[in-house]
Amino acid sequence: MAREHRETERKYEGFALPAGLGELPGVTATREAEPQDLAALYYDTSDLRLLRRGIAVRRRTGGGDAGWHVKLPLGADARHEVHLPLGTGGPREVPAEFSGRLAAFTRGAALLPVAHLRTHRVRTQLLDRRSQILAEVSEDRVASRTFDLTAAGATPARAGPTQGGEVHRVG
Repeated sequence: MAREHRETERKYEGFALPAGLGELPGVTATREAEPQDLAALYYDTSDLRLLRRGIAVRRRTGGGDAGWHVKLPLGADARHEVHLPLGTGGPREVPAEFSGRLAAFTRGAALLPVAHLRTHRVRTQLLDRRSQILAEVSEDRVASRTFDLTAAGATPARAGPTQGGEVHRVG
């Protein structure tokens, strides 16, 4: 059974987390959360139809939301996310429920692996006066590999490290 929710997220590249997050308005404390090691395989058509529409399909292991994810754009920083557990479909086969939801965008084209990301995520939670999480700020170190979609079987093409961060609004 799919879980669905709205996600608000902002991504920034090439910076380190600033000091003083606990001094932001409404924040009374910060808490370091357990770091996470994530691996994600992203899928698209060979001509990247989903990417051009701002849609992401991935299978991720590690972290608190391991599984299959489809992210559909709702606006500038918001997405509608659909999540299925890892056991749905095969490790390299997009679940039928997702293929059906995406048929209008893929127009019958096969979904293939297009990129593989390995992420080490360090997380800081921003808390209110009741110790409730207002937001989580993540600093990610990412190694990525894209696949050559012109070759049969989508072979690895290029790799590179990046550093960046995310801010997730809770609630």
